[in-house]
Amino acid sequence: MKLTCMKYEHDLVAYVDGELPPDRARRIESHVQSCGACSAVVAECRRLNALPSPAVIEPSADFDRMFWTKLAGVRSEQELQAGGWLSGIVSFMIRPSGLALSAGLALGVFVVALYLLRPPNAALPQQEIMAAVDLDLYANLDVIQNSEALENFELIEVLDELDQDG
Repeated sequence: MKLTCMKYEHDLVAYVDGELPPDRARRIESHVQSCGACSAVVAECRRLNALPSPAVIEPSADFDRMFWTKLAGVRSEQELQAGGWLSGIVSFMIRPSGLALSAGLALGVFVVALYLLRPPNAALPQQEIMAAVDLDLYANLDVIQNSEALENFELIEVLDELDQDG
């Protein structure tokens, strides 16, 4: 392609379609008459413009309904594949039987939580009491159980001295 052809090549289609200003169209026309390559391009563009327009295809009356139905089917398949077992569980849980099951499970979890969080039993098992007999602490168990006596440390010292004297 010649340097002058490169200058005009982007305007050739617009020239064939009659979309150029008159002065620009005259310059391209004089070039096309003197250049065989550009003349061939213009001839090919005119041949393509002479072809009949393609027929307009109208969709059937049920096209919209069929399209949206198929699209919904594809989406639901994708959701099942993407969600897998989780979407199955969710669909089960929104049914009445699923709601009853979930309420039962929630109640079971609540009962187990109450059992695990209950306060410890205040009574000591018999084995622990028997092991404490040998401890010096067991000898003063009456004093220790009285919480008011623990608040006054001097009283404990006096009781300890009385115990050692006696």
